[in-house]
Amino acid sequence: MEGGKVRGVETASGVLESDVVVVNADYKRGEELLEPRYRSYGEAYWGRVKMAPSAYMALLSGDRWEGPPHLIYISEWERHLSALTGGGDMPQLPSFYLHVPSVVEPDWAPPGRSSMFILVPSPPGVDYWPRGLAEKLAAEATGGSAETLAEFPSRFFCDYYGAYQCTALGPRHTLRQTALGRPLMRGRMVRGLYFVGQYTHSGIGVPSVLASAYILARYYV
Repeated sequence: MEGGKVRGVETASGVLESDVVVVNADYKRGEELLEPRYRSYGEAYWGRVKMAPSAYMALLSGDRWEGPPHLIYISEWERHLSALTGGGDMPQLPSFYLHVPSVVEPDWAPPGRSSMFILVPSPPGVDYWPRGLAEKLAAEATGGSAETLAEFPSRFFCDYYGAYQCTALGPRHTLRQTALGRPLMRGRMVRGLYFVGQYTHSGIGVPSVLASAYILARYYV
């Protein structure tokens, strides 16, 4: 950086010079690569932001399931929803989504078995997941047994993506955090620095994230 303008990106193999830098990493973590005086949003701002949920995910191999490939299991939903918005603890048996791709793609699992994917919405900043949760949820939904092959608790989003409060989705779409209420694409303190992704416009979701890159390319850069 020179004179309040980007000059490139420092990498392990040297500096890659550029007049424009686009950050598609977690917005807060991306700004933490800058000196505090060059950041658009300080700690006071991030302390006020309401973050969207995180998630617990798991891949399993289970007994052969001949039912539908998509299931949504509802359990203590009001308590679960309250926990997602910071209103209490998660229930022992949370609501969850189960996908069994081997129902439509039999080759995705060994003979007599099913491949399974489980997703549980969870509060941001909370790493609650007891041992054996995935097998318990699979048995609850299908009535059969299952073995966890890999699991990704909410901490995964912190460790792998550097996500603020381990969120899987960025800031919530509340009234004050929608449209102009979301972090700006253009860096306030550094010319040539831009942001795309779930934090900025248009917001959460794959189509919206792709739209943010289109908006930036079409109207800013």
